[in-house]
Amino acid sequence: MVVEVHRDGKIFSQSYERGKPTSAVRTITKPAAAIPAVGALAAVRQRSPGPSPRFAPDEEMFPVIEWDTTIITQWLCARRPI
Repeated sequence: MVVEVHRDGKIFSQSYERGKPTSAVRTITKPAAAIPAVGALAAVRQRSPGPSPRFAPDEEMFPVIEWDTTIITQWLCARRPI
């Protein structure tokens, strides 16, 4: 998992594995990877500072990995700040 925090015009990044940090917090100049714009979330993400967590499921913990973008989008839209 990689977490990037956008704050005070800077981007701070730290990576984790199984809940433990695998790197120190570091300042970076641009996001490591673009956060995908999903429908209505595109505009929200562009104007929202704060954390941007990205992760890949651990195959030992999740032997079956299936992504349903419809469910994910509904869940995120229902919880986005107004």
